[in-house]
This record gives sequence, C-alpha cells and structure tokens, in this order.
Amino acid sequence: MFDRMLTVAIGGTGALAATQFPAYYLQYKQRLGGFASKAQDNAQNHLDNAVAKGVDIQTYAEQLREAGFTDQAETVLRQVASAENLAQQYGLVSNATWFEQPVILARVFSSRIGQDAWQDMSWALPLNATGFVYAFFGTLIALLAWSLLQHIPRWIARAHHWLRSLMMMQVSRF
Repeated sequence: MFDRMLTVAIGGTGALAATQFPAYYLQYKQRLGGFASKAQDNAQNHLDNAVAKGVDIQTYAEQLREAGFTDQAETVLRQVASAENLAQQYGLVSNATWFEQPVILARVFSSRIGQDAWQDMSWALPLNATGFVYAFFGTLIALLAWSLLQHIPRWIARAHHWLRSLMMMQVSRF
C-alpha cells in the first residue's frame, strides 16, 4: 500500500515538474533574446567603425593590431562572434516546435541565462495538449528513474555475491 502511494507521488511529482518546462523555456527564450540584442548593439558599433573605414571586420581588427591595440582587436572579434552566436541560438530557440524545444534547449543552454530564467519563471500548470504531453513524459521519466533506483540495492547485492563467490573459488584453489 505504501509502495503504491509512493509510486503515485513520484509519478505526480515528475508530471508536475515536467509541466513547468514550457514556462521555463519561454523565460529562457526572452532572456536569450535580450542577450542577443545587447550583443548585437555592442557588435554593431564595431561593424559601423569598420564600414566607415571601408573595410570588413577582420581587416579592421588587423588594423587595430598593427596600430598596437591588440587587446581591443581581440575584443572586437570576440564581440562580433558572440553576437553572431547568440543570434543563431535565438533563431533556433525561437523557431523550435514544442516537441523540439527540450533538444534545442539542451544544445544551446547557457547556465548564466538559465539561472536568470529560473529566477524569473512563474510556476504554471498548463491545461492544454502540450502540458499533458510534458506531464506524461515527466511521469514516465520519474517512474523509470524510481524503478532503476529501486534496483540498485539488488544489483549491489548481486555484485557482492558474485565477487564473494569468485573470491571463494580463488581461495579454494589453494
């Protein structure tokens, strides 16, 4: 009886936890968009300077290096690359369908953005098809983890028994 209640509680917890994913994903997407916009603003200044000199960004950075501004040249290239990377990530996150979202988030996840998104996320209980699908998979994953966790002591006992038998066989040979 207790085991069934515990199993239901674990399944329900998994369902509730998984249904929070859409709200978290939305916060993450908004945060990523803000970071991408800020990075683009920073990079645009450098790109505008390069255009004003009539060169591309690589040549502009090389000219800075030759003028003795090595650190500034590296900063320019890093900021432009960061802006391109964040814009690409934001494009992936924005265009992902609901069933692609967990995979896309795993690919582009940044702990800094993730922590900010977690702090600002509002807990929700989506009562729509997406929420039910996430709840189903959350239940499934939680119950699978619970089942595996219950088997660990058995596996340890079997390994201990097997090692003990092996040791006894080795001792009996002498």
